[in-house]
Order: sequence, then structure tokens, then C-alpha cells
Amino acid sequence: MLNFTKFERISPEKRDVLQRLKDYDEVYQVFGKSRAKEQSDRCMQCGDPYCHTGCP
Repeated sequence: MLNFTKFERISPEKRDVLQRLKDYDEVYQVFGKSRAKEQSDRCMQCGDPYCHTGCP
């Protein structure tokens, strides 16, 4: 539960602008399964549904 102290918060990378101009896909690249698991493990289970605006 305190994995936010072990793992740094990492935001997904943006796709290249020239690539994004050609489609309507997501702006940000998708995390791989292991990176997504690592980042989700940072959750403190505090019960605040708006944590994405202030979570460490």
C-alpha cells in the first residue's frame, strides 16, 4: 500500500506530433502491463476519488 514511496510517479509519453496529425488515436502512449501494474501499486487506498489531481 505504501509503494508510492518505492516507485516514482511516471506519466506516459506523448506520441510524436507528426504521427498524431495522421489519426485520431490517443495522444499518450499506453503503458506496458508491468509499468501499469507498478504505477497502480502506488495507490494509497485513501478513498479520495480525485487522487489523480494530488496523489504523490
